[in-house]
Amino acid sequence: MTPRPPRVKRSPPPPEAEDTDPGYRPPPLRFQVPWGLIAALVVYVLGVGLYVTLSTRSAPEYQAAKHYQAATEILGLDGGKHCTRPELSAAYDHLLEAARYQPQVKDFHRTLEALNGRFAERGWKMPPEFRMRAEAVAGLYERIQEERQPLLVVGMRDQGWAPDQILARPAQVVKWSAFGGLGIVILWFALKLGEKQRNAMIRNQNLERIEQEVADLGRQRRR
Repeated sequence: MTPRPPRVKRSPPPPEAEDTDPGYRPPPLRFQVPWGLIAALVVYVLGVGLYVTLSTRSAPEYQAAKHYQAATEILGLDGGKHCTRPELSAAYDHLLEAARYQPQVKDFHRTLEALNGRFAERGWKMPPEFRMRAEAVAGLYERIQEERQPLLVVGMRDQGWAPDQILARPAQVVKWSAFGGLGIVILWFALKLGEKQRNAMIRNQNLERIEQEVADLGRQRRR
């Protein structure tokens, strides 16, 4: 077998070839991972998550809505007529927590009064802890009335305070934040396109300068 001739490695074109050789054709570009875009999107997603946590999930109205929804799920459509004593106690506890977070909401106190009737008609004694907590939130409600602060005098849904409306806010924030992510992608591509156009403009200017120098050199030689 005849030995294969050694491969001759082609030396890469000098860095200035791109600007000095009018016939230079850049090699085909390989796909490059847009790490800058990915980093910007990651920071944006983390910021949205932090905003959702601080402004919605940790907000008093969100916590109150969670407890109120849990209470209504336990009580059912009949308002707790067929609930057991542990179920009524759990619903009462959730309502007390809802009223603690948002003591100005009248519906909480109405439901608590209705549950007082449920305990009474069943002959069940109200736990002392519940009675103390109920008196505390009722006192807060009366103080708010005396100070004439805004009260929920119409339906909760009319005020945008229905539990399903409150609990849906994080999902709505995430939904609308998708447009922000799309804006970041569009901005990144716009910046990349602008950078490519600037590089092409600089390359053309360099070629024009080189052509002018060659033309000047030719005129000097003819003289």
